[in-house]
Amino acid sequence: MAFVKDFMTRNPQTVSPDSKVSDAVKAMADKNVGSLLVVDKGRMKGILTERDLLSKVLDLGKSPETTTVASVMSSPVAEVQPTASLKKAAEAMTSRKNRLVVVDRGRPEGILTATDIVRAIYKQGSPFDPSKTITRKIITVNPETSIRDVVGIMSRKRVGSVIVAKNGKPLGIFTERDLVKKVLSPHLSMDKHVGDVATRQLIIAGKIRMGKVPQR
Repeated sequence: MAFVKDFMTRNPQTVSPDSKVSDAVKAMADKNVGSLLVVDKGRMKGILTERDLLSKVLDLGKSPETTTVASVMSSPVAEVQPTASLKKAAEAMTSRKNRLVVVDRGRPEGILTATDIVRAIYKQGSPFDPSKTITRKIITVNPETSIRDVVGIMSRKRVGSVIVAKNGKPLGIFTERDLVKKVLSPHLSMDKHVGDVATRQLIIAGKIRMGKVPQR
């Protein structure tokens, strides 16, 4: 049986609740992480995620330079114990619709994300059928759409990414991570076209057994 402690991301990055969102954005971009634990005097107060930046800051027109982390963080956090099974953690993540903070004896020890779950499936060589887990309602936008408008769409639809397409042909994908690293961190104008910052390489998944290269 696989346990949370075997696949969680250890030593989570932290931020003070009094920090400005702009400082948190820089930390997330520099460390290439999708969330920061909000800690004050050794006590966990909440978590700041890419989704919080999208829906609670940008979509509401707030300035990252003047907005504090405490005012937009998610609290309370969804917790899980390191000895919990990965299956139960995945069920909790699905119901809470958020990453889980791994807490042991009241202290945060790590974070468990959807990426960690996928990594666990791959390492165990477990049969995996993407058709049973994929989101079938795909949101597409034109590459000339402004980043500002795309942020509004992602916030209203509660999605972490949109497909950038033209004339029915997918050109790339724009994710919450792209928003942090390519827009917020370098202070790019929100009026820029989303096609200019979209990730161009799309990964195509089929019904395969994870860990084995499909025969051509």
